[in-house]
Amino acid sequence: MDVRSLTAADLVVLDWLDDGTRTGLAVAVGAGPGRALMLAASGPAGPVGVLAADLPPWRGRTEPWLWLVEVRPGCRGRGTGTALLAEAHRRLATAGHLGVELAVDDTNVRAAALYRRLGYAAVGSGTGPGDPWTTMRRALSA
Repeated sequence: MDVRSLTAADLVVLDWLDDGTRTGLAVAVGAGPGRALMLAASGPAGPVGVLAADLPPWRGRTEPWLWLVEVRPGCRGRGTGTALLAEAHRRLATAGHLGVELAVDDTNVRAAALYRRLGYAAVGSGTGPGDPWTTMRRALSA
């Protein structure tokens, strides 16, 4: 599996993502690498996973905000999410960022376990129109 920058050309083959997620990815790709970190994990048949993070100060962020880690159904449980996150952590640390934050739905036990395994710790919580969520943060080192 190869983890690389997501491109506009990748967007047309991500038919396994919902329309809202693809629209969000298109906005972030269009904003450019100075505003968003966009990664794709590719297998022999194309992208099988994507990651997106807003970079400060875009959208008022003070730290990178990881808003998407998604692996194609049928490809989960094979280390794709771990590979995407490891590359994101490496790139963010190399760029001088000291930490990264995210929010995970409290019902998404599998994702929360992955984040904890990779060094994320809970720093807050919230509720909204959907499920309650936990905000998590991970320190980065160069």
